[in-house]
Amino acid sequence: MQSAAQLTDLTALGWDADWAAQEARLVPGGEPARVTRVDRGLFTVLGRTGPVRVTLGGQALAAVAREPSQAPCTGDWVVLRSWADARTTIETVLPRRTGVTRAEASRRSHGQVLAANMTVVGVVVALDQVPALTKVERLLALAWDSGAKPVVLLTKADLATDAADVVADVQRCADGVPVLACSTVTGCGLAELHALFGPHGTLALFGASGAGKSALANALVGVPVLSTRSIRPDGRGRHTSVRRQLV
Repeated sequence: MQSAAQLTDLTALGWDADWAAQEARLVPGGEPARVTRVDRGLFTVLGRTGPVRVTLGGQALAAVAREPSQAPCTGDWVVLRSWADARTTIETVLPRRTGVTRAEASRRSHGQVLAANMTVVGVVVALDQVPALTKVERLLALAWDSGAKPVVLLTKADLATDAADVVADVQRCADGVPVLACSTVTGCGLAELHALFGPHGTLALFGASGAGKSALANALVGVPVLSTRSIRPDGRGRHTSVRRQLV
């Protein structure tokens, strides 16, 4: 599995004939790209020529004004337009196949889309302490609502003396969802996880800070693309960052 920053073949990012047909219908002649990061109105996208920083164009701004949930998010496929003054803008966000949405506190009709077009949503729970099953259930509800395939990932399995028992407990509350015990130290569970989304799929990882999401992403990619920190003396993970980034 390669780092997204090294890819130029869009099929490796999940581009297919259906996406191409939508692009041709909505913005003929545009350039497709996938959003890899969002930073306060600036977007990093990855297209055939590599990564580029872009802003919203007029068509996209109008769409967001009508429906704020249409603002580009990590994982979106977008269509770009290049301008004579060397600017590049997002003109259209292609309709999402799947999406993890967080309800707004104001209870407006739309929510905040956290990630889009993922094949699998991984609920990440660390085994360096006893998992709270109610929290697992809440995160699973979010994963089910996304339309993607959910999976529970029990990280840091190398630190648990009773990993098999915890897996059994989580399976009982997971209602048929696959539960994998994983370790970036021993490598257990990584091949099984990779098989769930394959070479052209997208895995989204959700979980508490310190659960091992960054370490897991690095292990799957094969290179350290996300920063991690050492565990605390009590064996628990440290908070690194909260981010929504495609790697």
